[in-house]
Amino acid sequence: PGPGGGFRLLDVPTTRLTAMDSAEIEAMLLVGMPGAAAALGLGAAVEAVRDKLLLRLGIGSQRRAASVAARFHIDMADWYRSAEQSPHLPLVARAVIDACLLNFAYDGWKRSRSWQIRPLGLVLKGGQWYLVGREGDGEPLTFRVGAMRAVSPGVPGLEQSATPDFDLPRWWARATSDFEAGLRPHRAQLILRDDAAQRLAEAGHYAAQAVASGVTTAQGLRVALPFEDVGQLARLLLPLGAMVSVIEPVAVRRAIINLAEAAIVAQKQ
Repeated sequence: PGPGGGFRLLDVPTTRLTAMDSAEIEAMLLVGMPGAAAALGLGAAVEAVRDKLLLRLGIGSQRRAASVAARFHIDMADWYRSAEQSPHLPLVARAVIDACLLNFAYDGWKRSRSWQIRPLGLVLKGGQWYLVGREGDGEPLTFRVGAMRAVSPGVPGLEQSATPDFDLPRWWARATSDFEAGLRPHRAQLILRDDAAQRLAEAGHYAAQAVASGVTTAQGLRVALPFEDVGQLARLLLPLGAMVSVIEPVAVRRAIINLAEAAIVAQKQ
């Protein structure tokens, strides 16, 4: 007011965070994971949220934030494999967010069947997406999204579909631990020499843990290695040749000898 008064625009354009729409609010926790956000169908919303957050900063801070973001990248896929393509993922993600029942056909290990599931959450592990949900009031189940077909959501916002007290990270950690323990219920006693420990550790986290827990002896590193069955372990150990000795079970030792003899015969033909 008064002589010389008036209005002045701020030097830096700003935006009120209250101007975010519902999709942008849902995308807030995925701002640092643009690849995952795009796969879930929230890529545009994540970009909009990022732009609005940057507008709250000064020019110098904007440049620094952009520089830092350009120097970090998250690649969820494991080595020697690409991320699984899941065409139904955006639809499944929408059902999780809206808490609505999800109908789909599923190609399981043993058979295919139709399901109606209450979604509890989505997990990205090793480049693959997994849906966690319940059938009726049963225990939580896990479904690989890439194996789901004919996906159709029910009515959004059904109260009975939501489970607000479900702790997804805690449940997933316990479920994967139980799965891995059940997948390799047996233990083999091995002696590893030379580079065998390093090479065996590359077989997976379970093998790396076994190697790390090994005990050094005069003969080499003694390791208790979990395994699925005799044939699987024999195929794993055969390439290590003389660098590994199987103390027990004896059946694994015999299986390795049979594989080696078969390979010799095949090469002579």
